[in-house]
Amino acid sequence: MKAVKVTAQRKEYTPEEAPHGFREVYCTKCGYAVEVPVSCHDKSCVPCQKRRGSRTFFRVNKAVQEIKVPQGYRWRHLVLARQTQGFIPEGITRLSRAFREMRKLKWWDKRVKGGFYTIEVKRSKGQKGWHIHLHIVILCKELSTGVLRIEWAKIQGVRKAYAHIKDINITDKQKNMISYIVTYLIKKAEVTPELLEEFNAGMKNRHLISPFGCMYGQLTKQTKSKVSMVCPICENDDWTDEITMVKKSRQARRVRGPTEEDSLSWTPEIYDRL
Repeated sequence: MKAVKVTAQRKEYTPEEAPHGFREVYCTKCGYAVEVPVSCHDKSCVPCQKRRGSRTFFRVNKAVQEIKVPQGYRWRHLVLARQTQGFIPEGITRLSRAFREMRKLKWWDKRVKGGFYTIEVKRSKGQKGWHIHLHIVILCKELSTGVLRIEWAKIQGVRKAYAHIKDINITDKQKNMISYIVTYLIKKAEVTPELLEEFNAGMKNRHLISPFGCMYGQLTKQTKSKVSMVCPICENDDWTDEITMVKKSRQARRVRGPTEEDSLSWTPEIYDRL
């Protein structure tokens, strides 16, 4: 599979990003240095979310481009929400389960080919509980917002439930549409500082993007796609870090001297070949 190449860039990090752990990697050809964030698996970490968002963008964008849109179908953005939840893990589980039940309905199966969704969790100051909802991109026929709300409420066993759907203007080979949904993955968590620990614990090990229907096979194929970073000076895509360079240097020093049986044949000229 052909790798996607991204040009390496130096950047100034904001005070919010600066405390994050970084390591320098060096181009093995010209020595150009770039700071790369060390993943902390923190869903509120801006540098990590941007990095994950970039990888997800390339995967989803390629998968969407490979989908053939049938006549009468189009891409639409659907938002489904539950009532305010006290605990994030429980709320996400219930929301995901309810959406899975929605996809089993006959009317849904007749109108929707597939798509992908991401989970957004936020809590504004003064609110009690967590607002958990799904942002879903679906390839579908015409869907009525009224019918969606009725069916969504039935599945959850409530009188009223929030559901909203709108068309997505697709230009530049779906690039804008994918960028639109990926912004929900990389934007700053909408929680107060004292709730960050609870937010991160609740979002731990949650998938950024979950495909379904026709998108499942397409997105799974892109999981192992390689995104390589290209040096802007020499266009080399091979990088190393300081630890690796030190290890190689030590290994070279260990084999630099002659063995006892070889001591007579050891000459200074051998250094020219190292």
